[in-house]
Amino acid sequence: MTQYSGAMLFHLRLPMLIATLGLCACSEGPERPGPMPNGGGNGGNGGSEDGGQRGDDVPLAELLDALVLDATTSGAVHGVVSVTGDVPERFSLGARKVADCQHHPDVEHLSDILVAEDGKLRFAYLELELDSEGVDVPPPPSEPVVLDQRGCIYTPHVLGAQVGQVIQVANSDPATHNVNVKTNRNRGLNVSMAAGQAPMEYRPRRADTILFKCDVHPWMFANVHVCEHPWFAVSDERGQFSIAGIPPGEYVLRIEHEELGVLRRRVVVRAGSSTGVALGFEAH
Repeated sequence: MTQYSGAMLFHLRLPMLIATLGLCACSEGPERPGPMPNGGGNGGNGGSEDGGQRGDDVPLAELLDALVLDATTSGAVHGVVSVTGDVPERFSLGARKVADCQHHPDVEHLSDILVAEDGKLRFAYLELELDSEGVDVPPPPSEPVVLDQRGCIYTPHVLGAQVGQVIQVANSDPATHNVNVKTNRNRGLNVSMAAGQAPMEYRPRRADTILFKCDVHPWMFANVHVCEHPWFAVSDERGQFSIAGIPPGEYVLRIEHEELGVLRRRVVVRAGSSTGVALGFEAH
């Protein structure tokens, strides 16, 4: 994932932001922002129970420096997700006391729901909210996304996949796990997975947030966000993310964290440029 220089972390001054908005309102041609989507995203992933704010009521994201791309027909969004407030210390998981969970020294065996270092938030899921019309959504990738059971921990804790893309679940442990798939809009599943067994494949057919858990080791679970399109990301250990190949236009960017809730911010995407944004949660 792209790393961004420290200069990028200086916010644009208010006059520059006003000028940017003026350009967005007046530009002509293919970079003119498209219609704002209403409601809260796609299917099981989207917004509040009442559909969320209208797009034009969603505040603009705080801007960082833009990046020039080698692209003529698409743009991107990159940025940093931060958290302020009372972030609790990570605590030890039961895997530290199980012999079959000790074969991967790189695994921390610490709680992974709320992970932040120097205020930068890991495992925030981000996706663009799209209108159902006017956007050509590419088919899902042929390559699977991989969810591994490693050191009796699901790795990564948060993952994104496109509808129709295979989620491959592996077992890298000398222990037996069971893969218990909890879902609202796709088929559930609960199968045993022995040590050395070939990876299991699961293909979601609808947008959803799917819980993968192990009943043998109750601290083991992961969230897989299934999106109708490919314009999503998960923030890394530095809080950074990047979403590429986006058709130019104006969008609502939805940011979700399982402990901290949901944010929605407007962003403008231009061909040949990556829009930089700063996004922040507050822990209570």
